[in-house]
Amino acid sequence: MFMENHKIFNTLVEHMPVGVYVLDENWIIQYVNPAFEELFGRAASSFLGYHPIELNEYIRPEDWQRFLSFLIGAVEKDLSIMEYCIARKDGVFIYVRDLLHTVRDEFGEVLFYQGMIEDISRYRQVEQKLVQSRYSYQMLVNSMQEGYALMQVISTDKDSCDFLFMDVNPMFEQNIGLQREEIVGRRLERERFRLEDEWLELLNTVARTGQAVSYEGYVSYLDRYLQVFAFQPDEGLVAALIVDVTRRKQVELAMQEEKEWLAVTLKSIGEGVIATDVDNRVIFLNDAASEILGWSEEAAIGKSLIDILRATQEQSSSQEQEYTQHDFPEISDQSFTIVRNGQRRFIFNNASYIHDNSGEIKGMVMVLRDVTDRHQAQQEIHYLSFHDTLTGLHNRAYVDQVLPDFDDERLLPLSMILADLNGLKLTNDVFGHQAGDQLLVRLADIIRSSCRQEDVVARWGGDEFLIILPRTPYHAAEEVCERIREKCRQADRDPIEISCAMGVATRNTLQQDIATLFSSAEDRMYTSKLEESEQADQIILQGIIDTLNQRFYYRQDHCNRLQELALKMTAALQLDLKQKQHLLDLVLYHDIGHIILPPEYIHQGEYLTAEEWEKYKKHAEAGYRIASCMATLRPIADLILSHHEHWDGSGYPRGLAGEEIPFVVRIFSVLDAYDIMTRDTFAKPAMSSQEALYQIRVGAGKKFDPYVVRAFLNLEK
Repeated sequence: MFMENHKIFNTLVEHMPVGVYVLDENWIIQYVNPAFEELFGRAASSFLGYHPIELNEYIRPEDWQRFLSFLIGAVEKDLSIMEYCIARKDGVFIYVRDLLHTVRDEFGEVLFYQGMIEDISRYRQVEQKLVQSRYSYQMLVNSMQEGYALMQVISTDKDSCDFLFMDVNPMFEQNIGLQREEIVGRRLERERFRLEDEWLELLNTVARTGQAVSYEGYVSYLDRYLQVFAFQPDEGLVAALIVDVTRRKQVELAMQEEKEWLAVTLKSIGEGVIATDVDNRVIFLNDAASEILGWSEEAAIGKSLIDILRATQEQSSSQEQEYTQHDFPEISDQSFTIVRNGQRRFIFNNASYIHDNSGEIKGMVMVLRDVTDRHQAQQEIHYLSFHDTLTGLHNRAYVDQVLPDFDDERLLPLSMILADLNGLKLTNDVFGHQAGDQLLVRLADIIRSSCRQEDVVARWGGDEFLIILPRTPYHAAEEVCERIREKCRQADRDPIEISCAMGVATRNTLQQDIATLFSSAEDRMYTSKLEESEQADQIILQGIIDTLNQRFYYRQDHCNRLQELALKMTAALQLDLKQKQHLLDLVLYHDIGHIILPPEYIHQGEYLTAEEWEKYKKHAEAGYRIASCMATLRPIADLILSHHEHWDGSGYPRGLAGEEIPFVVRIFSVLDAYDIMTRDTFAKPAMSSQEALYQIRVGAGKKFDPYVVRAFLNLEK
């Protein structure tokens, strides 16, 4: 039976797919099976009778020391296992796994050593590929710019799941702010990893449904924006890719902020801004554009820009066609008008098309500006450049521009009138420049109303006016002058009677030079002014006197009484003819300066306020200026200025005293005071002659010259 079993065992060993070998107690190889021979590629004779140490040529040199330790291990532990590399006869190295077992008797003595050796090259190759694959996987994962985490789902219920970190890459560590050893092998805890609620919900969704989901949000504790993409690579696993999108998000937010800032800016600027898409439909309209066009943003959005402009714009057909073209050059510096609230408004626009990178039109931006005020200002500037601002007549620049147009035979005879306003200096000096301006305006109106529409009427200089009369002979021009004179005579004397000196010249042929024509009219005007100057002064002076007599009913009687007293005093004091004439003229014109005063100032007398009194005292200076402007009164101008001076220097306006005051004025002061005291006024009743003489006597040496007082008192006796 034993022999039969032994035979079966040998048959089994002979057919085993792994190599089997037996060593005796002295480590001499006694048996190898066919699989062993096939493994080494050598016959059994190459091994039988040899000690394993003698087979070193069959073992890879770098494995030799380990092989010796393997043999010793079999003695010490009765079982030794080793993987090493052997050389086949054909020179090919293969990996083998060798298992050597020590067989002992019941006394522990070694009977023999039995070994089994098998080819594991294919497994080693697979293992190396797995290692290489894992290495490649790890290299790939570690080099990813996205954070990567692999988690195992360790529990699942209807409300939430639990996860265990299996692997993470460096970028995940950076995104989360924790080290690998703080993550791998640990459970996913919200507090530890400070995850947002949305993250946990995302992972739970993937674990429960197996569907990939993504989320992008702000992580407050990291102050970053992260994008998470979670999926299920295998059953029970969840993987997450995390991308730091902070820079992109910051750019987006910056762009959004810039867009909002731009929108706010565009809405708040004073110029209208309209943006359209490629189809010319409005996509943006700021408040200023709404105000300019009269369209609200809600009503305009989506509307065709052409329709909006057609509804408000009055433009030429060519301009409208230009707007409706799709691929025309960029619009700029266009103008149009609209009617809003019944008023015509002038609108300036500058528009540019927006192109993409390929040059295709994507839309248009139009900037609108209401330039009505500027247009009106330009119109006004244009008007003022050719018109006099005071009178509204054409000015010298206009005449210079149109004068060449009159070199036309059809306009002959051509007459020219040059007029010079009388009394302008007097009016300016006495009544102020505003009154002088009004005098110029009044004469301008008179001249304009005396001429035809086709005549050119211009203010030529300060007080000069030029009239150009086409197709007008000399006698007709003289008739125009007479019409002007008559209208001047009929005009109000406010503040003085208006009059002017005029000169006429006529051009009958083109051979006559226009410059010569003007020179002739100017010469005749100056000649007329010289001839009429005294008459003009008298007209103005008489106008002033008439006005004073109308305002102050007592004035004429006052002057008459003063004249009688003056004649007596001239005889008593034996004045020469010049002094006599000056005294008589002063009596008549001493109060000419009252023309500047309101009538109530004269009537109120001593009841004037301090401010009114200061204004009242200005009449002496006004009288002086009037007299200085007139040849007939110029000799007594200084006397008029001084007629309120007192002997003791308490008078006005210069505070003269004693003999600084002209002698004629000292005489007049006594006569004027006496007459005022002996007549009724609004302020007080008349004194008796005796009372008045007493006051004159008391005033001697104060208000009056004592010498003149004595002469006057003697005269009254």
